[in-house]
Amino acid sequence: MTHHLRGRFGRYSYLTVLVGAALAASPLAAQDDERAWSLKTEAGASVFFGASSQSAVLFRSDYAYGAGAWETSFKAGFDYGETEDGSGTTFVASRSWTTEAEVDYQAGRWQPFVFVNADGSLQRAIDLRISSGVGVGYDLVEESQTASLDASVAALVERTDPRVEPGEPDEVNTLGRWSARLRGMKKLAEERIELGFESFFKPSFEAFSDDYLFTFEGKAAFQLTEDVSLGVSFIDVYDSLAESRGARSNNDGRIFFSIITTID
Repeated sequence: MTHHLRGRFGRYSYLTVLVGAALAASPLAAQDDERAWSLKTEAGASVFFGASSQSAVLFRSDYAYGAGAWETSFKAGFDYGETEDGSGTTFVASRSWTTEAEVDYQAGRWQPFVFVNADGSLQRAIDLRISSGVGVGYDLVEESQTASLDASVAALVERTDPRVEPGEPDEVNTLGRWSARLRGMKKLAEERIELGFESFFKPSFEAFSDDYLFTFEGKAAFQLTEDVSLGVSFIDVYDSLAESRGARSNNDGRIFFSIITTID
């Protein structure tokens, strides 16, 4: 594994472990009855001004339904950002979307699952990326309404259609990847504050240290009413091949402030 990969992955791994330890440190509440369904929607924005002018908006929606040991979830998201160059000309700097469906089977602390997702990203030069796979998760701490920490591994098949200029050849790439996920959640202050994170490391089967994705999202939500919260999210995606597809950087990081509504 290259020094560059070890340095970046090491920093994020350290951050992920620290956040996970913090979420798992306090006592967990007893398991509550499973909710049949829940719907969460989020709308956010970030604005920078002064030396550089930048603005971005974010829309996301999560739907989950549980029936006995089975749980199905659907996620969708879209973000769009504009910025100004040195001459004051405004241009689209980011535009991405994602959808995902997952089915889990709750077998105690183990959760086998299958999933399929699709996404696209202007800033990472991807017209369409589709992946599907199977995996298994494990609850590192017993899940409750106020705290959770779990890890999972999966194998997936991925098809990437890169964004190319008109007239250039469209080289669609299909390959296999491993996926390792760590995520956690903790509610504090009588459940008025919720902290959480989710991280993925996805190396390809054939080029583990050269072709990989690493994503990290850390978030905090502060309850305003029973169904409405104010949220802050830090999202960072590192795609080791983004620049080779024509992107300006392999790294794509954003911070959003948002309003979150929950119905269950």
